Amino acid sequence: MSTLAAKQLSNAHAFLEHLGTPNFDAAAELLAANCTHELFPGSFPFPGGQAKRNKEELLGMLRGPQSMFQRFKFLPPLDVIQGVDVIVFHVKSDHISKQGKAFYGEYMLTFRFVGDQIVGIREFCDSQYVTSFFADTRDK
Repeated sequence: MSTLAAKQLSNAHAFLEHLGTPNFDAAAELLAANCTHELFPGSFPFPGGQAKRNKEELLGMLRGPQSMFQRFKFLPPLDVIQGVDVIVFHVKSDHISKQGKAFYGEYMLTFRFVGDQIVGIREFCDSQYVTSFFADTRDK
């Protein structure tokens, strides 16, 4: 593995780890200024009605769940696929809501790189699980 490929892999792992700390400044440093985030599938009720966000919008969206969870943690990836300037993670989360309810999300994350900076993140989530969890949380 080249030095650059190793750094890209390290940065993708670090990005998820920073979200659990939450160290948004460190996470932001891994993102290029022109970084975009896209949320899939198309049937998902996107937060704020947006499927695509720029860097600042992404960081703002990520801060939101931190206020809803007492623990926000991504588990080590189940699968990692690495190509030239792209890394795909199959990852699960182990979050606990402020009300003490467990949240076990499942995601496919595609990180695109220029050099060692993340320029794009495509996130596929278990939209049925997420929608059900937040509907149950709002009802309580």
